Amino acid sequence: MKVPVVPVKSESGSLFYPTGYVNGTFFSEELKAYKSLGYKIWVLYGYKFNKADLFSKYVNDLYNLKSTSTGARRELFKWFIWVFRAK
Repeated sequence: MKVPVVPVKSESGSLFYPTGYVNGTFFSEELKAYKSLGYKIWVLYGYKFNKADLFSKYVNDLYNLKSTSTGARRELFKWFIWVFRAK
């Protein structure tokens, strides 16, 4: 790899781009991207999470409450939906 693209933060807090062996914690999508760029990857250990739809019912319930409300109550539900989606 002539031009490294994996940023690593040192113990002192500075950011650098190593050209050799790197040990760290990475998200699976990062590893896929690094592999596509020519990096060789060895996974030492990991965690597998199942996909789950955790929040759509909550957002849909808030949307329905907002749709049937008026005034300040409607604005409150509107704000809840905005805050939830902004994260």
